[in-house]
Amino acid sequence: MEKRSLFYPLDQEGLTTLRIQYDWKTGNVFLQASKDWDEDFDWSRYNHDFYVESIKTRTARLLNDVETRTMYEKYGISDYLEEVIDLVRQGKHFGIDCFYNKRLDIRYLGNMHNRKRGINNTRHGVMKGGIRRHEKDENEL
Repeated sequence: MEKRSLFYPLDQEGLTTLRIQYDWKTGNVFLQASKDWDEDFDWSRYNHDFYVESIKTRTARLLNDVETRTMYEKYGISDYLEEVIDLVRQGKHFGIDCFYNKRLDIRYLGNMHNRKRGINNTRHGVMKGGIRRHEKDENEL
């Protein structure tokens, strides 16, 4: 895995999730990194044995904003993290959710464009963001 990636520190630290939250009205940014599931978790059992809110690990780990930023500094890519945050700011997005499955080598970035959901928001799929598949050797940005 390329070192200049949002996922590199997650991989190195045994974490699964990075959340970048941005409030474009105040300019505040909050970061959170965590381990939310075990490496051998059986995702094929979704909606059979577990659901979204189920506990997927007994060894959860949560890093707050300061700890998450320190982790990116440790791997020498704070500048890259700030570049990504700046793109979120420019777009006035609400943030990015990053999910990493090391065993399956799956990396997912979900850009949050709008928090409004529900039956009256017929454009929810467009406003939330879309899914585009990229080759693993493509640049994240």
